[in-house]
Amino acid sequence: MGYKGVSRLLAILLASGFALALPPAVSADTLTLVTVDCGDGSPLQATLDTDGLTALQSSLQAIIDNPAGLSCTLSTSPVIAPPLGTIASADSGRPFVVGGGRYARSGGCGINFNLSGHVDSDGVARGTVAFGINNAPGCDQGAVKAKVTCLNVNGVDKTAEVKGDVTQANGVLGGFQQSPPIVVFTDVQDNGKADTITQLTDPDQIDNACTAAPGILSADNGNITVHS
Repeated sequence: MGYKGVSRLLAILLASGFALALPPAVSADTLTLVTVDCGDGSPLQATLDTDGLTALQSSLQAIIDNPAGLSCTLSTSPVIAPPLGTIASADSGRPFVVGGGRYARSGGCGINFNLSGHVDSDGVARGTVAFGINNAPGCDQGAVKAKVTCLNVNGVDKTAEVKGDVTQANGVLGGFQQSPPIVVFTDVQDNGKADTITQLTDPDQIDNACTAAPGILSADNGNITVHS
């Protein structure tokens, strides 16, 4: 086939939509490098697209609105454009779960929860889980914090499990602080406006094995972001 024939074939392929079969490029202008620091010495870092950043901001606001012991800050910076010929992409290699809210409020005092767990570049799970009795009139107070020891995320159905060793406990929940430390697990599902959560102690005291599972209770309010 001569030069003109090749040119004509290329023109036909392009006109027929062949070029659309290539993976869509993600502009670096739509990606943001985020750092979430909850003061536990293990900041979360990820590269997110616009939707991911919006979801994360909502979850961090939920931590503020439903205090349980975490205080997190968010810093952002634009992603530097990749070299010519490469495609920018949101970071999907480091799973994390961040969220806050309240559950079991109906007919009782309810539990506020804050959680920030992620897997670092070294493959180690880090972060903090905190929960406490909602500060409502007539409710006895107590709070628990746990250091994250494992995290497993299922990106298909946006479920996650986080486990941690209790490091602090006070008030009516002071019994959670023991030696060796009690292991607590948190199962969640990111359903947009109807997130679910379960928080219980692990009877087997296994803190290094997690299996993603949906929560049982609906969060009364708040937001959870599960990122795979």
